[in-house]
Amino acid sequence: MFGATVTVYRKGSKQEVDGVWVGPDDSTFDIVASVQPLSPSEANAAADLTQGKESYYLYQPITPDAVRLRSVEDTGTSDHIVLNGKIYECVAVSDWNNGLLPNYRSLMRCLVQVGGP
Repeated sequence: MFGATVTVYRKGSKQEVDGVWVGPDDSTFDIVASVQPLSPSEANAAADLTQGKESYYLYQPITPDAVRLRSVEDTGTSDHIVLNGKIYECVAVSDWNNGLLPNYRSLMRCLVQVGGP
């Protein structure tokens, strides 16, 4: 899917201060990204991160308004998206250039089917 609007679900990064949890609440926001399945060679290279689960790359143009996704590798608390009725988590983000403009390339790994176990 090229130029798809994808809703991102972000956990708030609360911290305990004097027995009270403070910090931002959970949030959602939309990004425009190209959603692409991994090629066989990309799937082999990312096998440690994808753990054999259905995975996609999100290619998001880097613009002044672009929000870089949070990944498991970065913070341990990753952003999530829903795609084709399944929940995916961001496991890695890197800068990627297609020869025309820079993008964030986010590796998304399937967690669970929406409404599933």
